[in-house]
Amino acid sequence: MKSATLPVRVVIITPVAVERRAVVRHLRDHRSDILEGDLYEAGLFTGKYGEYKVVVQETGPKTVNLALATEKAIRLFQPAIVLLVGIAGGVKDASI
Repeated sequence: MKSATLPVRVVIITPVAVERRAVVRHLRDHRSDILEGDLYEAGLFTGKYGEYKVVVQETGPKTVNLALATEKAIRLFQPAIVLLVGIAGGVKDASI
């Protein structure tokens, strides 16, 4: 596989705090910023095929909040990749 142009911008949306913390602990050069009234955490992640600039936002579990936060993050950061990362909280007996 061809190496990506560096760094690739990635937005990760997480519904709840435990998910956000699980993602953020893998980032280096971590920082927090408030943009347009919302808290974003950003850092770098080195993967097999390159470097990724990752922005993470915890949105809360409501579908409408997730959708609006995703649209806003795409507008602000223009990522190449957008991920929703969660622990399937609606599934009984799910764990991290």
